[in-house]
Amino acid sequence: MIRIGTKWTEPTLNCAPVSLYILEIDDWWHGLSFAPNYTGLNMEHLNKDLLPAVTYNFRLKTETEYGESEYSDITTMKTFDKSNLSFRFFFF
Repeated sequence: MIRIGTKWTEPTLNCAPVSLYILEIDDWWHGLSFAPNYTGLNMEHLNKDLLPAVTYNFRLKTETEYGESEYSDITTMKTFDKSNLSFRFFFF
């Protein structure tokens, strides 16, 4: 099982506190465009059951009582093949 840990810091917002983080993953291998992979208030998520030697794209947005933010820049990570270490952390 290949896993990638993602972690982010709370953004500076002038309008209202964050009420939800939405982490999306672009899983082209399974024919999915960006789709939610985590929603909640934690500022980290362990992405599990990823395939070896596959490139994944991640992006993050927030919600407040006033609406949704723009997406973060896209972050690209490639999982190791099975013979390498199978856990990495990436910070937004």
